[in-house]
Amino acid sequence: MFRSSLARYIRGSLLVAGFLLHRFLASLRTSAALGVLALGLSASLWVLISNAENPKRTDTFAEVLPVSAMNVPEGLSVLGTPDTVRIRVRAPEDIWRRLSVDSFTARADLSGVAAGTQYVPVRVTSKLWQAKVVDVIPGNVEVQVAPYGEAVVPVRVNVHNVPALGYSAGSPVYEPQQVAVSGPQPLVDEIEWAAADVDLTAARLSIDRAYQLTPQTSSGSLVDGVQLEPDTVRVSLPINQDVYYQSFGVSPKLEGSAAAGYWVSALNVEPSTVTLAGSLSALERLRYAETEAISLTEANATFTRTVKLDLPKGVSAAGPDAVTVEVVVSPMTGSKTFWVAPTVLGLRSDLSAYLASAVAVTVSGPMSVLERLTESDLSVEIDLTGFDLGTYTIEPEVRVPSEVTFVSLVPQVIMLTVR
Repeated sequence: MFRSSLARYIRGSLLVAGFLLHRFLASLRTSAALGVLALGLSASLWVLISNAENPKRTDTFAEVLPVSAMNVPEGLSVLGTPDTVRIRVRAPEDIWRRLSVDSFTARADLSGVAAGTQYVPVRVTSKLWQAKVVDVIPGNVEVQVAPYGEAVVPVRVNVHNVPALGYSAGSPVYEPQQVAVSGPQPLVDEIEWAAADVDLTAARLSIDRAYQLTPQTSSGSLVDGVQLEPDTVRVSLPINQDVYYQSFGVSPKLEGSAAAGYWVSALNVEPSTVTLAGSLSALERLRYAETEAISLTEANATFTRTVKLDLPKGVSAAGPDAVTVEVVVSPMTGSKTFWVAPTVLGLRSDLSAYLASAVAVTVSGPMSVLERLTESDLSVEIDLTGFDLGTYTIEPEVRVPSEVTFVSLVPQVIMLTVR
């Protein structure tokens, strides 16, 4: 019923406004005074209609406002931050929906105050002219005022955690060594140093960058409310790679001889390659990863052994340090195993290839041929035509003389790096 009455009122008001506007126009020819009156009444009715559609509301703003200090006397400084305040605002309904904390500015004027606890009035202004601040709660806030102080404190760089596996960190070098701190004297007196935290978790690259400084007490607690100049420190910290990793083929070490009339026709290793860790110079001296000795004494059948790797000093396995070796013992029909260095073909002239291992090539054939056969009669070829920089796993091509038959290759694939 209220809405129906309001609508009838608005329609009636519009009719009256129209009638008065018509009279105003007529009065321009008859009476200037009557025209002015008609115009004033029309404007009043327009305001009434606008208020009816978008009424003003006076209410408490939902959020509290932070108070900033202004006009702080020279030689003094504010300790902490003033209390927050609430406000009552009068504004049209559509403006209320746009209001936020950023719509207002609350300031406490400290002109003429002395050091100590002070109660000063707060003035709140609105950034929207349609919103009027009608009350500030409380009207005065407590402000702690202290003498302004300055000091010079050392810089401390705290290094946390460790680099990635195989890497080590050097000592940090930083600049500046000292910074100036300023603010309330009681807070300045608490500060022992300005600290920066450097996190090395899984780092692989050296550090050279600026870090934010924080003022701290002797116990490491952060002190708020003071300023540092400068507020950053440049830290340089080397990260060095101490341990390198490389994959190698596994070479089982056999000791003794099989039973009369039997021979080792093949060796199957699982895994056939392992990743070793060590210094770059130590890894470059290796051709393959040898195992501990496997005895063949009186062996007349295939058998399997799990044996550890026999690695030189300074080299270790990055994963499991044992492999499973299947020794295939067969009746002697004439075969022999040779360690052959792979040959690289087709590589661009501006590149070089680092081979991680030699390979074991087993061939069979007439014993007279096998007795005079040498490693130079066999070839293991790796075609790198079209290859670029990187690390590759390649299955080589084995070439043997026509008088013998290729039996097996260990490992069957080769790890190599093109540089």
